[in-house]
Amino acid sequence: MTHASRCPALAQELHSGASLRVAELLCGGETDRGRLLEAAAALTEGRTPTARRRAAATVLTRLGVGRRRMARPLGLHRLLVGLDLRAARQLLTYVVALREPMLAGIVDEVLHPYFTERATPRGMTTEEFSAVNANGLFEVAGAITHAAVAEFVRRRYALRDASATRRALRVLGKGGILGSAWMSRASGRCRGHFPVIGLPDIACFAYALHAVYADEGRVRVDRVRAGLFVRLFLLRPIAVDYLLARAHEHGLVRNPRSEIAELPYASLEEAVEPILHAHRMER
Repeated sequence: MTHASRCPALAQELHSGASLRVAELLCGGETDRGRLLEAAAALTEGRTPTARRRAAATVLTRLGVGRRRMARPLGLHRLLVGLDLRAARQLLTYVVALREPMLAGIVDEVLHPYFTERATPRGMTTEEFSAVNANGLFEVAGAITHAAVAEFVRRRYALRDASATRRALRVLGKGGILGSAWMSRASGRCRGHFPVIGLPDIACFAYALHAVYADEGRVRVDRVRAGLFVRLFLLRPIAVDYLLARAHEHGLVRNPRSEIAELPYASLEEAVEPILHAHRMER
């Protein structure tokens, strides 16, 4: 493996309850950052007031509120409020992955290659990876251990804190992307993580098209196929074509068979209600 590159550790959980509460308050007219922080802190998982306030600040940053004294509701917030809980957690997990390079790196370089291609993470031999993945215990079952993820992160990002990789796997579990189960072995039990998501909600896909991949209302489909959306949700690139067809049926995309897809709405803000309608129709 090449020299490890520095990367900030994933320091916070998903905090879905706090995030959805902040989105609800914003859409209800609350604009004061201090009151939003208080509301978020009460619902985070920190053990001390300082930890809860730190977590709340991360929630606001992830939701695009930043450090502005007065906030305003965005298309993302309106989507989160309008989605059912499962889809809202998917969208929130995607938003977190966009902002957290360690989480994005894990899904891009470890989980997606392993689960979609049975490939060993770059920089590790098959034997090395098998050794840290419960000595091959989970390879037939198609699961991965925390130890295997932690070893990749240690080599790739020079991060030795195992709590950060446990946190990353918990985020993916709470987002409905991974499940986990215990398996017995001679030396005891070991937990394996495996995909459970299937296809992500159409609203999450539409958000990605508008907020991440759109350039003046046009989306290069090859960028979506190779991008974080596909990697995070453990999809094969052809799944993008299926989702584009579904989006076209709901009026969210024009010419879905072209390599340049056109979006009929000028911005995410304009597309929120049609996206929510598509979400309700797909349920």
